[in-house]
Amino acid sequence: MGGRTEWLPWNPPSPLPVEVPESMPERLGEAGALAQHLVDNARAWKLSQRRVTTLEWFVRAVEEQREVLLSPDPARRQRATNVPPAQASPNQRTAGATQASLTALLTGLGARQRASTLSATGPAALLWAGLAAFSGTLALTLPAGLGALGDDGT
Repeated sequence: MGGRTEWLPWNPPSPLPVEVPESMPERLGEAGALAQHLVDNARAWKLSQRRVTTLEWFVRAVEEQREVLLSPDPARRQRATNVPPAQASPNQRTAGATQASLTALLTGLGARQRASTLSATGPAALLWAGLAAFSGTLALTLPAGLGALGDDGT
């Protein structure tokens, strides 16, 4: 190249096709709000520190999922630049009622995400499969909390 800068033509790839069901980001926001409700009442409801730590991690994880699903290219895990809409505060009065709502919500999300997996291909199918696995796993494990959350926070 001898001190000369050569430019290669480059066109950014167009977004990979991912159809995000209209209510999915809202439902993820609801899940985060329910988990935060448990965290906010952890002392009064005598939740274990292990469970609180898991719930705090879960709140961050679903917020990241929301940002990805609201982005113009979710299959490439881009993030939305606008702030997701605020969620209504949950009004459950007990940990059991809040957890039951959260479990039901995650179970429903998992089913919708599995259906999206079956109708998608390529990176979009991987996106939905990963989200479905996350929802299904956390629906079962959030009530007790996870012993280890992984070392990369994802």
